[in-house]
Amino acid sequence: MFSPPYFSLQDIIQLTGQNSIPDLDKVLFIHTLNFVVGCNDASIFQHMDASQLQKLLNRVDDVLIHLSGRVASNPFELYRSIF
Repeated sequence: MFSPPYFSLQDIIQLTGQNSIPDLDKVLFIHTLNFVVGCNDASIFQHMDASQLQKLLNRVDDVLIHLSGRVASNPFELYRSIF
């Protein structure tokens, strides 16, 4: 039996399940972003659980807040949360 050439977003979410390990969370986040950016079929998001999409949006928002504080030269350039 051969493994698939790639894992879908749903595969990764199911494989990681309830385990919350910081490094695993980082890998999942990076894989998720790669999947979303490379996805040519937006209809796939209609089949995802809304809580999974919300978690992804929250994490992206948190990363943008953190990064903007590191790269902004003045307070007006800081990213403001979408939530």
